Amino acid sequence: MMAMGIVLFCIISAFWTGNAEVVPDFKNCNEFFYSKQEPSGFIPRNGDGRYKRICQTLHNKRYFATLYDTKYRIPVYSAYLPDKPDGNKRPPRPNSRDWFYEPEFSNGSHEPNMMQKKDIRPEDMQNIIKNQAVDEDYKNSNYTRGHLSPYCHRNADSCMSTFTFTNMAPQVPSFNNGNWCKYEEYLNKTILPSCAVLFVVTGVIPSKDNFIKRRVNIPSHFWSAYYCQNSSMKRCSDAFIGRNTNDTNEVKTVTLNELQDKLKVHFEGREIRIFPALDNTILHCTTLYDTFMRACRTIYDTVYEVYRWVCNGIETVVKWVIYEASMLKA
Repeated sequence: MMAMGIVLFCIISAFWTGNAEVVPDFKNCNEFFYSKQEPSGFIPRNGDGRYKRICQTLHNKRYFATLYDTKYRIPVYSAYLPDKPDGNKRPPRPNSRDWFYEPEFSNGSHEPNMMQKKDIRPEDMQNIIKNQAVDEDYKNSNYTRGHLSPYCHRNADSCMSTFTFTNMAPQVPSFNNGNWCKYEEYLNKTILPSCAVLFVVTGVIPSKDNFIKRRVNIPSHFWSAYYCQNSSMKRCSDAFIGRNTNDTNEVKTVTLNELQDKLKVHFEGREIRIFPALDNTILHCTTLYDTFMRACRTIYDTVYEVYRWVCNGIETVVKWVIYEASMLKA
């Protein structure tokens, strides 16, 4: 009888582990990764308990995946599929006191859904605070709560899922509301419409010794990479990176390989692959704007060559006329 009880306990334990949204791997939400393979190289090979995989779940539906650093209390990255616009108006952004927390950071919790603070027991909240950032960390800090999976890439029925503190990192206001916002709009309005499938991974580079209230790491950089496959099965990828400072808000376009090389330097020399199943020779994404600019350049170069040819011809004729005139005088 005791043996049956032990077996039953093991079955129940396995059931809970399979449904937990802080997970040992991303198999429960691998649809957010290209070819169902999570980025590699961010976690040391010998493992590190500080990094937690989260299948971001709200109302029993998974919306994106996050690798979270419980030591620095910021996400390493969030992976997601942007929603195609459906024309419905998004609800207003919630007050930060109503943002979500990860209940499974509390000892013994098996609640798969993100929860608001008002629904979490005080004793559980104390355990959660040890492992992730909370609203109080950001108050009076002069930093915004920077989304990795952004609100603006979601439709009305899914945008609320982005307001979880495990999807946030401290971001300089002028950077968040400036060029980084422009990048998010560019991805949403220019790249997304031309893709049948668009996989996005957005992350941060932690700073060495810059923290909010000695708890939450302030990233030195924000970065993002995407893989696009259009209806003709043509494939391309691109990447972006920007410094999280007031001095310069520039967001630079780089190749996927260039971004991975930059990340390698900051992650202890480990080989970083954001899309491990992707061929490293994948092409740079070409937008209609790029095509237009190339066409303009071609026209300019052609006109310039014609101009040079005409000028050289006129110069030759003038020299010949002057020579003939001098010969007649002689």
